[in-house]
Amino acid sequence: MRLGPRTVLKHPFGGYLAKYSPTGSLLWTRELLGTGGGRIRLDAAGNIYLSGNAYGNATSLQVGAFSIPVVTNLSCGYIAKLDAQGQPLWLRTVGASATGICTAADMDLDASGNIYMSGRLTGTVNFGSFALSTGGLGSSGPTDAILLKLDPQGTPLWGRQGARTSLNYLPALSLTVSAAGDSYLTGSTSTDTGPFAGLAMPATGGFSDVLLVKYDTQGTPQWLRRYPTASIQETAHAYSAVLDGLGRLVVPLEFKGHLNLGSQILDAGGAVRNGALATFDTATGNLVWVSTMQSPAYAFGYAVTTDAANNSCFVGEYSYSTVIGGQTLTYANGRAGVVACFSPQGSLRWVKQTPDAIPYLVATNAGGQLSVGGNYQGAPTFDGTVLPQYNYTLTQSNGMFVAQFGTLPLAVRTGPTAQPLALYPNPAHTATTLLSLPSGTHVQVTDALGRTVYRAPSASALSLTGLAPGLYYVQATAPTGQLWRSQLAVE
Repeated sequence: MRLGPRTVLKHPFGGYLAKYSPTGSLLWTRELLGTGGGRIRLDAAGNIYLSGNAYGNATSLQVGAFSIPVVTNLSCGYIAKLDAQGQPLWLRTVGASATGICTAADMDLDASGNIYMSGRLTGTVNFGSFALSTGGLGSSGPTDAILLKLDPQGTPLWGRQGARTSLNYLPALSLTVSAAGDSYLTGSTSTDTGPFAGLAMPATGGFSDVLLVKYDTQGTPQWLRRYPTASIQETAHAYSAVLDGLGRLVVPLEFKGHLNLGSQILDAGGAVRNGALATFDTATGNLVWVSTMQSPAYAFGYAVTTDAANNSCFVGEYSYSTVIGGQTLTYANGRAGVVACFSPQGSLRWVKQTPDAIPYLVATNAGGQLSVGGNYQGAPTFDGTVLPQYNYTLTQSNGMFVAQFGTLPLAVRTGPTAQPLALYPNPAHTATTLLSLPSGTHVQVTDALGRTVYRAPSASALSLTGLAPGLYYVQATAPTGQLWRSQLAVE
C-alpha cells in the first residue's frame, strides 16, 4: 500500500498510522503489524493513543520495537501510546482470559490523560484488580456492552457492564468523554436488551432503538435514554457522538421508519434509511434540537465534530437526492458524500457534496479548520481537487483520502471581534489570573484539540490542577457579547 510516494504497508496483516503537515505533506508513517488499526486520540501534549483489536489470524501485535503475543478475542483489544513524532512509548493488551470473548469498540481520553474504552463481552475477562463476566460463553451465551476506565499508563481502574442480550446482536457502543471524565455511550439496542449497571432499560420499540447512557468519572450511572422506533420492522442507530462547548451531546442518527425522540417524532417515509443530526442535554439526556437528512433512497451521517463557536459539522452520504436543513442536493450517478455544518441552534450554515468520495471521519483543529477522511472509487473531484484514478479490482477495493478545507463559511463568525485576553502568569503551573474582566463574564478553556476542559459562568482566576502540560486556549465572553481570547501554556 502507498501513501503518495511512500510504501507504508508491506505486511499482509497490518495497518498504518500517518501524520500530515498543515499543508498536506506526509511527515511520517508507522506500520502496525497484527491489526488493521482502530481509534486514534491525542492528549494535550500531542501524544497519540491507539486502540483496536488483533486480526483473527494474528499471533502478535507490533508497533515499532514493541511486540506482544495475542490470542484472538481473549483480551479486550490493545492500547498503544506514541509521542508526537510517532515514536512508540508502550503497547499493551487490556485484560486477559481463557474463558471469555471480548472486543474493543471505542476509546477516548479525559483532560487528565485517563483512558476510557467501550467494547463487548461474552464470558469472563480479568482486568487485574477486578473481573467482568456474563456467566456464559459461546455463540449461545449472553453478550454485554462494557465500559472501562484506565489510568494514563493503561492500568484498568474500574469496569461497568450491561445492556445484556441473548440474540448475539449488540452493536458496538461509541464512547465520548468530557474533560472532567463523564462518559457517554451511544449506540443501539436489540429487542431483548437488558438494564445497564442498575439503570432500567425502557420497553423495546423496533428491532433496534437509539441508546444513550451517561456515567460520571467514578463509574456511577447517571441516566439512560432509549429512543424507540415504532415496530419490529424498524431500526435506528447512533454511530458516534461529540460534546460541544455548551456541554451538549451532538449525535448523528440513522433510522428506518419512525424514530421517537420524545419531543419530536421523525418519519423516514418509504426510504430505506434516513438520517438526522440531534443535540441532547447532558444533564437529562433529553432532546434539544434535531435536523433531518431526508431522501427517497437513503441518507445518513457517520461522524460529527464541533468548533470553538459550537457549530456542529457532520459527514455522511446519500443516494441520488437528499434534503438537508431545507437545502436539496442531487447526484444523478447515485452515491455521493456530504459535509454539512449547523449553528448551535440547529440552523444549516452550509453544505457541500462530494460525488463518489465518501467521508467517514471529521475533525476540527483549534484554528477552526475542518479535516475529513474517507474513501473513493474512480477519479472524483473533491471540492475542486481531482483525486487520482482508483478503480475497483479483486485485490483493491477503494482509494483513501484525507482533506483539510481552507476558507469555509465555518470560519466566518458574526458578532464582535475578539480582543487579546490578559493572563498572568503565562506560562503557568497551578493557576493563572484573568485581568480586567467585567462582572458576569463567562470563561471557557479548550485544549489544542478543541475539547472544552473548563467552563464557568464567571471567573477571575483559573485553577490548572489536573490539566496536562500543553497549549490551551482561553475565551472570555461578557454579558454584552464582547469577546477576549488568548493562548495559555501550562507547564
